[in-house]
Amino acid sequence: MCNLLKPIALLFLLAAALCASAHAVTVPAGTTLVVRLSDTVSSNDPVGRRFSAILEYPLVVRGKTIAAMGTRVYGRIDSSASAGRAVGRSTLALSLTDIRINGVLEPVYTTSYEQAGASSGHQTARRAGAGALIGAAIDGGRGAGKGAAIGAATSLLTPSQAVGVARGTLLDFRLAQPLFL
Repeated sequence: MCNLLKPIALLFLLAAALCASAHAVTVPAGTTLVVRLSDTVSSNDPVGRRFSAILEYPLVVRGKTIAAMGTRVYGRIDSSASAGRAVGRSTLALSLTDIRINGVLEPVYTTSYEQAGASSGHQTARRAGAGALIGAAIDGGRGAGKGAAIGAATSLLTPSQAVGVARGTLLDFRLAQPLFL
């Protein structure tokens, strides 16, 4: 029985050593990744669309460079919405999904970068107000009502403003979970 336990104990020690070396480096949650976008993304793009970027600064843990400056990273659009013609706000949310380390794509989980445009309701109100002023100047009270209606109608005919992030823009993401390498 004792002879049987030695090989089993040796196997457990070997397995423990392999597990420990398999995750030799842990990049802690909260680590900031500064990336430069390689693609332009906007609120007109569909949710799930992937984009690429490169690390602007090397990823260093305990003095060891894990990923050099220029390392390719990938992300996706988590949410995107375009404002309605009369009311609403365009929004865009991005997160990183992968980083290429030693030729292997490693999954990452980051916080989101979020951007929102101006409310289109303000634009509708401004146009209605301008129309009312012009109408009142031309035809008094009745003209004001007609001018306001025309100003509001032009907002319905005008497409909403998308928000976007241009190629070459620097963005900060924080690791939401540790990265085990």
